[in-house]
Amino acid sequence: MRYAVFGLLAVITIFIILQFIDKKGTRAHITRGYLIGIFSLIIVIINTVEFSIKRGGLVWDSPFIIHLLFGITAFSLFTMTVITGSVARKEKSMVEDHGNKARLLRGFLILAVATGVLIRLFR
Repeated sequence: MRYAVFGLLAVITIFIILQFIDKKGTRAHITRGYLIGIFSLIIVIINTVEFSIKRGGLVWDSPFIIHLLFGITAFSLFTMTVITGSVARKEKSMVEDHGNKARLLRGFLILAVATGVLIRLFR
């Protein structure tokens, strides 16, 4: 399962890069956005099941709580990005807000992944 997670992370990374350099508002942009969220959720499910089976449950220490908070914030921003993106298609004044949410989402996804990697390395 570890390779599936790494593969999904690689795809998400490529999609995030494309989201910021490719044309905005296209069907591909919207599809990539949804796939980033779906693949991220799949990674969360795989990791939760894998760690629950291998270690007898999740270890609720400070690094995990920080990782969890970054992840929750990222998923909240993902939801806001989807909403502002949908509204921005009709209301052009929301385009800047959508972009700001997307940049915040990118940052929190990076933080969530980085803390997850650090937890694996140092635990």
